[in-house]
Amino acid sequence: MIRDLLLKIKQMKGFEGFIITNIKGKIHGADISKLNLSKDKIVNFIKDLNELFVRIHTTTKSLELGNVNYMILEMEKSKLLAICSKDKKVHIHFYIIFSHNGNINLAKNLILQQIPNIVESLKK
Repeated sequence: MIRDLLLKIKQMKGFEGFIITNIKGKIHGADISKLNLSKDKIVNFIKDLNELFVRIHTTTKSLELGNVNYMILEMEKSKLLAICSKDKKVHIHFYIIFSHNGNINLAKNLILQQIPNIVESLKK
């Protein structure tokens, strides 16, 4: 299920990479070969990215704003989509990187639509 979803996303205009982690930052899947980063930079990038997303979760909860569903960061050359499964048993984070002109909204919609199915399949 996740593989099929990621294959669709990888074929979208502007796709540059994806990372899937649990809430503690353990990597469950990644393809960031198009980013041409060293292994050290990749490890630090994933660690920092996950810590940032977890901090934002904590902050929005403490402000009683609720859970973060997703966030999009727009940089000069690329965009980053971060999506949370929001499930207590299967708490995973999807990070998808697109070029600035990539179709990040289509990826967001596909992932949000499939998260309930993905979570159920991972619980088994």
